[in-house]
Amino acid sequence: MLKKSLIILLTFVFTVTTLAGCGQQPQQGNVEELTEASPEQSERVLRVGVISNPPKLDPVFATDTSSARIIYQIFETLVEYDNDGNVQPLLAESWDISDD
Repeated sequence: MLKKSLIILLTFVFTVTTLAGCGQQPQQGNVEELTEASPEQSERVLRVGVISNPPKLDPVFATDTSSARIIYQIFETLVEYDNDGNVQPLLAESWDISDD
């Protein structure tokens, strides 16, 4: 008898909890209207999700991947590789290779 009433009670609690969780959210009375701002009036902000905060943003001393991902987006390199693997100038206009 006790086992049967415990099962009925747990079923009732589970049903009430499920129905309460699926109910409508109360509407807030102070809802502000969103207006679209023109590009001249609004700030231009780029937000990027990262896994962890980078400890350093100095490209010389950064050794972790979280810093490297952000540094790659901030700083340009002197050269870059094209699709064939050839070195192409990016910031460097020209360079000389010494014989030794």
